[in-house]
Amino acid sequence: MKNIFFLFMVAILTVAASCNKENPEPENQCPQAPDCEGIEPKQCKWEIFTCKINGEDWCANCEDEPLFGCSPVDCQFYPDTKFFSIVASNENPKSAINFSSKPIQLGDRNLLKYRMVYGCSGCNLGDSCGEIKLDTTQLHRLNIIQIDTINKLIEAEFNFSAYDSICNNLISITDGYLKVSYRP
Repeated sequence: MKNIFFLFMVAILTVAASCNKENPEPENQCPQAPDCEGIEPKQCKWEIFTCKINGEDWCANCEDEPLFGCSPVDCQFYPDTKFFSIVASNENPKSAINFSSKPIQLGDRNLLKYRMVYGCSGCNLGDSCGEIKLDTTQLHRLNIIQIDTINKLIEAEFNFSAYDSICNNLISITDGYLKVSYRP
């Protein structure tokens, strides 16, 4: 009986030792253009959202779950009211950026002149820091490049600055780019 157990353990250790991960962390975890070949354009889901947070590259990304799937970007746009809202998240590091604006239209806009709600959670601030507030001394822009109401697609560039109310850390969101499918 001991010999069978010993052989069983040797076999398991041999198999375990021979298993090594190939490329455990992909070089580019940011979603690129979706593969929409053979798919109706309206059914193709775009989820590109990239920027720099205090000079560090950041993108919306999540690991696909077998049961519920994964959607790193949730964008809403209502053509009749021109209301735009987006939430982008990344699991590693656990963080999220969100902002909304009304009204939006094609072209470059200084968001201080329009209603804008924003946020940046988990942006390397630490747990003790507080509410994120817009830095009104800086320019905040949203440049809408494309609004495709037929295929429900928005493409834009953005940047804004904020600070947390307790630690007074400055958060600079620069080089922002998004190309996303929107709902409803």
